[in-house]
Amino acid sequence: MKKTVIVLLVLLLLGLLAIRGVRFYEDYKNEQKRAELSERYEKAVTGEIDTKNNQQETAVLGKITIPSLEINYIILDGASDENLDISITKVTGPDMNETGNLVLAGHNMRNGSLFGKLKKATKKDEIFLTDEKGNKAEYSITKMYTVKDTNLTPLEQDTNSSKLTLITCTDNNENRLIVVAEKTAD
Repeated sequence: MKKTVIVLLVLLLLGLLAIRGVRFYEDYKNEQKRAELSERYEKAVTGEIDTKNNQQETAVLGKITIPSLEINYIILDGASDENLDISITKVTGPDMNETGNLVLAGHNMRNGSLFGKLKKATKKDEIFLTDEKGNKAEYSITKMYTVKDTNLTPLEQDTNSSKLTLITCTDNNENRLIVVAEKTAD
């Protein structure tokens, strides 16, 4: 009986280590892909590659930077599961830094990566969006709130202003943290 319990515990431990190893490998692959896409974005901004004639499977739209939170990630086109595992993604809205409500989503990672630090944002924080041509715009946070995961009002479009809405899950994954920012004057 004692040997059976020990064998079961060893098997359980090995199973947990295998699951953790798989997750570690997935995280590693996502970091590698993010680095590859970031390099491609930097080359596009500097003109080293032509993004119009260099079609890739994953479109990089630009970069989001929130200096006070040490958030600095590329923005991928489309909020697919694969893209969300890699970086910040565009959910809906206009092109980068255009009039309307640009909605971006990112995972709330426990290690603080992606939008894991977004809950620490304050109204004094600056957000910078840089498009694929290197054009940079500044946004100021105007409000932060949470909604149920079924509430789609943060996705609504406003064609009268340039607004940025950031979305991430809360720690309990039942709600969504919404951070709204307005574009500052050019």
